[in-house]
Amino acid sequence: MGPPSVGILGVPNAKIGNVWRFAFPLFTNNSKTTVRITSVRLDSVPSGAQVEGYPV
Repeated sequence: MGPPSVGILGVPNAKIGNVWRFAFPLFTNNSKTTVRITSVRLDSVPSGAQVEGYPV
């Protein structure tokens, strides 16, 4: 289990014009209750970055 598996992603060498793809980590339900994820959101998008979509 590393940073990508807990939703941490860093791109220290990002440059204007580059396209980066990312996905949220797989969710694991360890409870006996059914869980349904109905939405997600990004807490922070750096200035100058544009999010066009993301797979969940």
